[in-house]
Amino acid sequence: MTLDADVTDAHHVHQALADCAMNNAPASAAGTPPVLPNELTSVRRETHAAEFEGAPHDAGWRASDALRISDELHRIAFDQAPTGMAYVGTRQRFTQVNERLCEITGYSAAELLLMPIAQLTHPDDRARDEPLLSAFLSGAALTYENEKRYVRKDGGVRWVAVTARTVADARGQPVHRVSVIRDITEHKQN
Repeated sequence: MTLDADVTDAHHVHQALADCAMNNAPASAAGTPPVLPNELTSVRRETHAAEFEGAPHDAGWRASDALRISDELHRIAFDQAPTGMAYVGTRQRFTQVNERLCEITGYSAAELLLMPIAQLTHPDDRARDEPLLSAFLSGAALTYENEKRYVRKDGGVRWVAVTARTVADARGQPVHRVSVIRDITEHKQN
């Protein structure tokens, strides 16, 4: 489920790529999509028709075709990942979550999109989490990695390993963060 919030979500990023490819990018060799300009380094797509099985190798093949396929591949990978996955906005709220994260937390996607992320972290883990999160949010750390407890909707506790990375725009400004959340409860109990 996706929430159009205060940040650019994946759809808007992909749309910007398509617009750029269709309007501004120079055409490359016949049968391949145009090369996208370097301004979109945070999400640059260096796709060529040959990368997709069955892709036509004629002038009718356009960047929008490659983008559509890329979007579909991303959606499938995100939705079917065996780990929790989420996009997080600059205000520390989820903007998109997958079903596995819902299973880990016990919350529906709609509920997760409306709650501050810090609400999931166990109160006893917040003080330890704060310096790591602050370094990540300030840009001092490129990634965020931490093992902590999430409090589920039913009050149960799950241990999770969270890894996150910032996605920036062409000016280097954060637009969202991509988080991968693994349930490690069984490992912690052994």
